[in-house]
Amino acid sequence: LYDRQAERWLLSEFASSGNHLCVYVSQTSDPVTGGWYAYDFATPSFPDYPKYAVWATDLNSGDGSYVVTANDGGPGVYALDRGAMLVGDPATFQKLTMPSLPGFSIQGPAPADPDGPDAPPSGSPAIVMRHRDTEIHSGPSAPGDVLEMWLFDVDWLNTANTTLTQAADVDVSEFDSTVCGTSFVGCFPQPGSTTSLMPIREVIMNRLQYYNHQEFETLVGNFVVDADGANQGGVRWFELRREPGGEWATRQEGTYAIDSDNRWMGSVAMDQTGNIALAYNVTSSSTYPSL
Repeated sequence: LYDRQAERWLLSEFASSGNHLCVYVSQTSDPVTGGWYAYDFATPSFPDYPKYAVWATDLNSGDGSYVVTANDGGPGVYALDRGAMLVGDPATFQKLTMPSLPGFSIQGPAPADPDGPDAPPSGSPAIVMRHRDTEIHSGPSAPGDVLEMWLFDVDWLNTANTTLTQAADVDVSEFDSTVCGTSFVGCFPQPGSTTSLMPIREVIMNRLQYYNHQEFETLVGNFVVDADGANQGGVRWFELRREPGGEWATRQEGTYAIDSDNRWMGSVAMDQTGNIALAYNVTSSSTYPSL
């Protein structure tokens, strides 16, 4: 990731064994020759499928957190001490856990990661989201389905004050997350092979992009859905918007499925003027896996 407020870079990897988040922060804005600070955070359980985000609401200080979500026996949400890591000091982490979604064996919430020159409004808690298909995840009942939003308010001076609270759900149009059922197995075909590919239906894809446009804030993301009721993968994309003093709400959304190919594992982002670009993977019995 690029930490724009600090003009630094962040890299991460798994350890060769054990339960660790290995994280590296560049010492300067030059990731090639400027050197790196290296951190090894020993986690309570294996932090599978970690997704990282920068969350800092002050452009000129080392506050805030590097937020990490992981499938670690539940939907784990971590905060790494960004202020310490930017100067190479010993750093700790805080971890809280969201309730698991019934119906999925893999639990993977997504942290919002900012783009653009303007940080989130001062004091804003970090945003973590996941999609809830009310038919398989035990409600709550809604006209369609929902995007769950959780607010991670991290206090590095008094960790007892750190909270992870659920905000109001954001209503979206009905979608079907039972892409080839709900088991963690492959089902998308590819030519010339009996090996099928996994839909990764359980998570909002990396990155969940946040953008502060000053007049309003946006979140854009995507995840795979059953587009035709017959297990065809399509990309459900969405843009959420919040006006000053208002609540998050769906501004626009859609499912991208233009032919019989499966489309999934997308990545979406918005630029400063509101244009949205979506990239994705595609495969079928006649189309080789492609970007």
